Amino acid sequence: MTPAQIVPIIETWTNLYVAHLSPLSTLAKVASATTIPPLSQGDLARPNNQYRYMQIFENKGTTMGCSNPHPHGQIWTTTSLPEELGLEMEQLRKYRREQGGAHMLVDYAALESEKKERVIFENRSFIAVVPYWAVWPFEVMIVSKEHKRALVDFSSVERAELAEAIAEITRRYDNLFETQFPYSKC
Repeated sequence: MTPAQIVPIIETWTNLYVAHLSPLSTLAKVASATTIPPLSQGDLARPNNQYRYMQIFENKGTTMGCSNPHPHGQIWTTTSLPEELGLEMEQLRKYRREQGGAHMLVDYAALESEKKERVIFENRSFIAVVPYWAVWPFEVMIVSKEHKRALVDFSSVERAELAEAIAEITRRYDNLFETQFPYSKC
């Protein structure tokens, strides 16, 4: 898919995220100012409880367990924070306290951009790298160069540049093996 074809998908992810925000969330004010057109697929049912975590992911290919060969997305939500993510959040907060308000992923993106050792792709807003802690054989992480709390924090330019990064990474995967490369994107 081209970046222009991916942008509406990112906007749909954002709308789904916004549809499940509590009005009391600090992100709700940002979300209400978003310029993304509302979902046209009918109203979403409001959750009974406020979700604490939402993971939007996409799979492609039968080797990733998909029954359809084309990419398709899913969303997983829960009212509790998964343990591993809770630990990650704790470490991010610790880093921020110890580094005078700096954000670990922003600092990591700057370091990778400077070193150019594991960089796969880079534009003004994002850097795609093979993290040194990668678990999967072909793992790539797309990181925002500025601190962003959630999808609602992205401008229209940033959504387009995220789409560009996604398109470039998937194109490179496909070209690497000269096939429609299977993947799971979280």
